[in-house]
Amino acid sequence: MKLLHLMPTLCLVAPQFSCVSLGVLLGQCKTDPDPLDAVLRIWKAQDSSIVTIYCKLRMYRHAGYPASTMTRKRFLQEIATLKAENFSQFLDSFHGQVPPPEHPRREYWGDDVEIFQQGVKVRNNVANSHDKSPENFTYLFNGKEEIHFNPLNHQATLIPGRSGVLILGIRDLRYFPEFYAMENERRNWVVEDRSDGKIRLCRSDSSIEADEQSGRIYHILFNDAHGTPIQEIFEFGYMEYPGNIDFPTFSINASYRDGKIAVVSFYRVEECVFNEDLPESIFSIGAPKGAMIVDLRKDAKKPRQVFAPDSVTDVVEFADSIRSDEEMRPPIRSRSFLLTIAGVSVGLVFLLIGIKLWGRRAKVPHNPMQ
Repeated sequence: MKLLHLMPTLCLVAPQFSCVSLGVLLGQCKTDPDPLDAVLRIWKAQDSSIVTIYCKLRMYRHAGYPASTMTRKRFLQEIATLKAENFSQFLDSFHGQVPPPEHPRREYWGDDVEIFQQGVKVRNNVANSHDKSPENFTYLFNGKEEIHFNPLNHQATLIPGRSGVLILGIRDLRYFPEFYAMENERRNWVVEDRSDGKIRLCRSDSSIEADEQSGRIYHILFNDAHGTPIQEIFEFGYMEYPGNIDFPTFSINASYRDGKIAVVSFYRVEECVFNEDLPESIFSIGAPKGAMIVDLRKDAKKPRQVFAPDSVTDVVEFADSIRSDEEMRPPIRSRSFLLTIAGVSVGLVFLLIGIKLWGRRAKVPHNPMQ
């Protein structure tokens, strides 16, 4: 009877006891959080913590296709020997193993680059290593159009939207995945490995290897529809900056074609400043007196071209003012068009004179005696 009397109490205590016992054995009662959700939260927080950036780096870019002879397998063997302390020696060795580019001026090997970025606005100043001019190549996207300035011919080119020309930004140095795409397609992602504090996320066309606790990404691989690697990114030498910002010192971006290196870029960050105000003038480009301003924004096939009569501080404002003046003025017709109008006018005058003379002759009375 006493045992029956205690049954309700035992029934209430038993579940709690089971949970406590299980918790002691397993170390926890709740299930582990989804590792993909956890690492996504870390990446989102890190990405949102960067509002502005000034970065100075050394860029080494080699475009080897179609003359490239280095296979991806050989490239990975070389990368396996790379460490932060032997980065310079590695670059010298690598550069000696690849054929010279077809167009030397398209190779930026050891050039200094400055990056200014705020939101979608981004500017690159690339050191001019092709001659002794102190002027930089400048590439800018102001949120609406691109402006390129070439110091070799003093030409500023205005392009609507993004042209596809590589303008380096934060995500070229510190890779972050497309968060919302990963969340919407999470069933396509699987955790392939969790060991030694690292996590490897995979799907059919890509994989990401990162530190599970810090979110530091070390390796990203992209494949084509057939599973063949087409792009690969390596990041290492992470440093902590004020504001708990993790940023890699070294990053490598390689693209492949036919199993060989097509383009490979090595970046070594020398200085980074985060979340300090950038002057608005950073996101405009000036031009010296006599510079050619080429405006492709209205019609790329018929660009407006004008020489700057004096030095200008903002080529976009200068080009816009010219466009406004032209739209207010009557259109200037071509010489052939004016000659055609003149010829037609003369023909109409002779036609009217002929009609008038014929009318006077018709009014003269006819004399039957004649």
